[in-house]
Amino acid sequence: MPRLSRVILTLALALVASSAPAAEWRLAGSALLDRSVSEQLSPADDGKSLELNRGVLIQDDGPAAGYSYLPNVEKLDDKVTIRKQLVVEDPRAQTISLLVGLPKAGELQFTVNGKPQTLELLGQVGNYWNHYRVPSAAIRSGSNEIVVRGKGQIFIARDDERPPGDSPPPNRSAKSTDGGQTWNDARLGSKDETDGEYYIRLYLDQHVRRGRLTTPVLDQANLAEQPIAPPLTAPGPVRVQIAADLPQDSSLIVAARTGTTLAVDEANWTAWQPLAGLDAVVAEPKGRFVQVRVELKTSDPSRTPKLHNVSISAEPKLAADWTSQIKVTPAPTVRIVRSSIPFEYEATDHPRLQQLRKEYKLDEVVKDASTEFERIKRLAAWSGVQWQKRTGHLGQAYPKWDALEILAKHEDGTPVGGFCQHYNLVFLQACASFGIRGRPVSLGPGVFKSRINGGHEVVELWSNDYRKWVHVDGDAARYYVDAKSKMPLSLRELHDRQVLAMADKPHDGVEAVVLAETRPAWGGLTDNPPFAELKMIPRSNLLAQPYPVPLNQGMKGWPWPGHAVWTEPHAPPSELYDYRITAKNNWDWTLNETEVRLLATTVPGEVQVQLDTVTPGFTNYEATFDAAGPTPVESNFVWQLHAGKNQLVVQSRNETGPGIPTVVVIERTE
Repeated sequence: MPRLSRVILTLALALVASSAPAAEWRLAGSALLDRSVSEQLSPADDGKSLELNRGVLIQDDGPAAGYSYLPNVEKLDDKVTIRKQLVVEDPRAQTISLLVGLPKAGELQFTVNGKPQTLELLGQVGNYWNHYRVPSAAIRSGSNEIVVRGKGQIFIARDDERPPGDSPPPNRSAKSTDGGQTWNDARLGSKDETDGEYYIRLYLDQHVRRGRLTTPVLDQANLAEQPIAPPLTAPGPVRVQIAADLPQDSSLIVAARTGTTLAVDEANWTAWQPLAGLDAVVAEPKGRFVQVRVELKTSDPSRTPKLHNVSISAEPKLAADWTSQIKVTPAPTVRIVRSSIPFEYEATDHPRLQQLRKEYKLDEVVKDASTEFERIKRLAAWSGVQWQKRTGHLGQAYPKWDALEILAKHEDGTPVGGFCQHYNLVFLQACASFGIRGRPVSLGPGVFKSRINGGHEVVELWSNDYRKWVHVDGDAARYYVDAKSKMPLSLRELHDRQVLAMADKPHDGVEAVVLAETRPAWGGLTDNPPFAELKMIPRSNLLAQPYPVPLNQGMKGWPWPGHAVWTEPHAPPSELYDYRITAKNNWDWTLNETEVRLLATTVPGEVQVQLDTVTPGFTNYEATFDAAGPTPVESNFVWQLHAGKNQLVVQSRNETGPGIPTVVVIERTE
């Protein structure tokens, strides 16, 4: 059964006038980051403030970077010189790295903007990429020309493998066979038959230009976030105060919006209204609910504004508070966790999903499964044994990201696909056919490359039963649990424990639960698979929207820069990526939960209930009052309390059934 989110209130009825102003809502540093939706912000080194993320990647090969079945290598020798042009907006950076994708190591010489450079080779990143340090003074604003000579090979991202609908190729790569006298940007490769972009990138360790933080929706009559808000007769002015450091060439832009409902929509909320300065007042809010947005900007990427805290206070007009004798039993309160990643899920009723479910008799696979997680386990055990030949027919072709095409039979009678990426795509879409939402993630060793070789393609699934993301491997047919509680673990939890294990530091134990015998026994956190570098493809609607996706993912490294990559100081990702996720909310968002706000009205015993949810495929809410059966409700309704125990169970619904119940119990005495 899904876990219940329970709020238990004991209410003694009393009419007590209240003229006290609402409490202040004030958060700072990491606590502010954890409660808000943020983009491109990270905790500063002092731990007390937030600043703009670091890391800007300059590249144009990414859309077609990956494994190719067509010629995509340039061979350098005494006759062949190549040139790459990369456009840099502002070169002011702590360090600048040059990344060159090579099938084989070689001896390369570089000329940057007309000047020969002896570049320090720092090693390899992300498999197949040489990492060089470039003097900051060598890079300029605007177009930068990088000429490469010597002996070796360099990958080419072919123009004809760019995803449909992608922007036109920029033609910034060229080849010369006469010592740089003439250049050709359309006839690359060893046979002069390839058009594309060389795998050459710049990574600048500098701050991004802008970031944003949006607070949760707050109730001006209940800024202390008590279980029930006091009666409100009219909203009052809202004061927004921001504490920040603003170095030269940086700024903060503050805005607020107000509304009458917990759920933000155009009908009941204002548009964002800019506020004047860092201490401003919304004089006439539309309703009791308020949300504040702070945008951090810099025109000098070597500097960043620092956001210390956000404070919101208000002067609402309150009625006599008949809830003042409430006694609250400690209990968790559901707060929806939102992500700034605009993640799109596959619709459960997609014809290809339902064909997969029918053709492979998946209802029989999960027959008699008593819980959702038991269903997930059975689907993982099923997907893990669909192949006898584990590499499939990848020597000939790579199937689309469609379970039916991956499972389609080759002429030898075995499935076309058949390695970890394919097992887990089949598992992901099998789960999606039952309304179980998931996301594709690539695992890499990151900073532990010298200790763990290779990577792995997996999925992570939202579990209603455990109210969290859990990692279940549809290839290895196993999942991982905490050694004591036996609670299934998420990828980020596994990441945290592996980082500690690699440093020989104390950490909670992990056990593998095997669902089918498909792979050798797991060797522990210092063995494969790696969890150090987590790279999420930020959508799972791979049937409704086939592109963009990484080119033949898992065959030769992970050069696609569209991955959302989990980032923290002690285990940073490689310089191949700048879509860096630094706030845990942006990785560990929640689904299928219903947030409940209780607002006392001016009528004793009457409570207004406001609801909000993030439920993919949402259709409606339903509520159960006391022992009565469930009934559909709107996101805003009135609950009349009777004497004694009052119980309300609320949950969202989608096309596959109810979400996670939230239970509220109020004891009322006359």
